[in-house]
Amino acid sequence: VLYDFNSGASVIGAFVNQHQFFIDRSQLITEEVGGDPESWERLADPDAQPPGVEPSLQALIEEVKIVVQEESTIIKRAFPYAEQVMTKFLQRVFQQSIQQRLEMVLEKANTVSSLAFLRSLQAARSAVGTLIDDLKMHGLIESPEPASPQITMVLDQQFDDLFVPYFAGSTYIEREKRNLEELYSSLLFKFTIFHSRRRKAPTTLMKSLAKSGSEMLASARDAYVERLDSSDLAPAQKKMLLRIAGLKDVESANAQTEIEVSSEDGVLSTTNAKRMLKWLAEAVGRGLELNGGNETARD
Repeated sequence: VLYDFNSGASVIGAFVNQHQFFIDRSQLITEEVGGDPESWERLADPDAQPPGVEPSLQALIEEVKIVVQEESTIIKRAFPYAEQVMTKFLQRVFQQSIQQRLEMVLEKANTVSSLAFLRSLQAARSAVGTLIDDLKMHGLIESPEPASPQITMVLDQQFDDLFVPYFAGSTYIEREKRNLEELYSSLLFKFTIFHSRRRKAPTTLMKSLAKSGSEMLASARDAYVERLDSSDLAPAQKKMLLRIAGLKDVESANAQTEIEVSSEDGVLSTTNAKRMLKWLAEAVGRGLELNGGNETARD
């Protein structure tokens, strides 16, 4: 009768809104993203293996998997229009609980560093993708058969709604490019300074060319220092970049004469080349996984 009266909207709304899962989660939504400092430092360290999904998000994903599977059995028994109820329940789970926690995790990661954000985005997308696949295989109201085309479409849509905003236009690939530029400029900082000092030539023409080259290198140095001084760099990221550059603080980079370099700083290093290739490989692999090669810049 309730379904005939208003398509079951009242009873579906009551079932979903008063579900204990959402009541419990609403009390925890203001809970700050935690994690031990060491894990966040590893996320920001390009030479360290990332720790994986942020613990509170991983715990939520595991809880959602159990709750949704258990609830699908009740929905199947209690509602003659089970697919409609299951759809509303899934939408509420993803659009409220998972989305809010995901946004909090990524906001926290962004305050750590660009790399921490990118790694957190990759780990979160992989974990949610695994959850989606598990729910499809479980079948939910179609269990033990795989999920129906309608429920599969709903799950795919929720997944897209969660992550598409992070890949709109060239937003994602620009983040990757900026991250690599910051890492490379830091690693090559002393190499650049060493060769800008040594650039000398015996002829007027060569002096002119050397001056142009030195000015270009000085500009690159100034751009690097300006970037470190900018307000959009998180303190943890600035600290990491300074460590990679071999500097103690930004002030020491502001005056070239105060930067200590040795002949070793001016030699091409296979170790540094390997580090750069490793960072690039991680970024390319992440880009192919997350963005599928779409809008990938050719440069």
